[in-house]
Amino acid sequence: MTPFLIGAIAGNRNHLCLGMLLRGENDGRIELNSVYYPGLADFITLPYGHKEIHHQKEVAELTARFLQTGHF
Repeated sequence: MTPFLIGAIAGNRNHLCLGMLLRGENDGRIELNSVYYPGLADFITLPYGHKEIHHQKEVAELTARFLQTGHF
């Protein structure tokens, strides 16, 4: 176990052409199964694409909650 908590937020809205080339559920560029790993303290999937997830108020709020509590 790491001395700190790691959480991951992933999107699953695939509206980019590149996403059609990926086999698994993805955000248009990254497959969800490549984001998750067993050492994560928490993991959440949101309905956003790769290019838009970073600009969402919901993502900022979830990040702040994770930093305060260790959970999304």
